[in-house]
Formats: sequence, C-alpha cells, structure tokens
Amino acid sequence: MEAITSKWANLKLSKREGSEVDLAVPGVDQGLVLAGKFCTKWRVNLEAIGRALRSVWRTKRDFEVSDMGENGVLLIHGLPTLSQTREVGWHIGGSLGKVEKVDAGDKGFSLGCFLRI
Repeated sequence: MEAITSKWANLKLSKREGSEVDLAVPGVDQGLVLAGKFCTKWRVNLEAIGRALRSVWRTKRDFEVSDMGENGVLLIHGLPTLSQTREVGWHIGGSLGKVEKVDAGDKGFSLGCFLRI
C-alpha cells in the first residue's frame, strides 16, 4: 500500500491539464427541465412514472425520467440539460488532447451525475 501511496504523491498536473475550461459554449442551449416531487412516504418507481406520463402526455418524442433522490424526479423532453451535452464534452476533452468519443444519448446530452468523455 505504501508503494502505491508514494507513486500517487509524485503525480502532478501539467500546465495544460491544470488550465480552466470555459463551459459556456456558444450555441449550446442550457435547456429546460421539469422537476417534480412525489409527496409520499413510499419510494416511487421511476419506470412506472415514465410509462404513465408517456401514455397521458402522448408525446411525439421520448423523454427520460431521472432520480433526484427523496422522491424527486427530473423529466426531460428532448432538451439538453445544463452542461451535460455532447458539444461541451468535445470542448472539455479537446482542451486536454484528442477526443475519440463523448458518451451522450441519441439526443446529444447525458442525463445523470457525469458526462463520459
């Protein structure tokens, strides 16, 4: 364990890696989301919520349901969520080197706590 710790102690960011990246990419809409909270003591089933709302709303395009915790949900209808877009991923990754892929959904954004580049 000490060998690993000593190797980690020698790691440092290069000047390029330590630079800041401006996430305000021109032309990227910050998007809108619908947030909701279910006032019940029981944990809600996100799949059931999605199925029920899809049948009631009869949307032309699909939307995703994301868990915010404590029975809170985010409902996204084909709009990018803040900075978790494919364009922002290319921008961030390009500041560090060659980007091979940004893991975003078919609609160009990633819903969750991360954006895989």
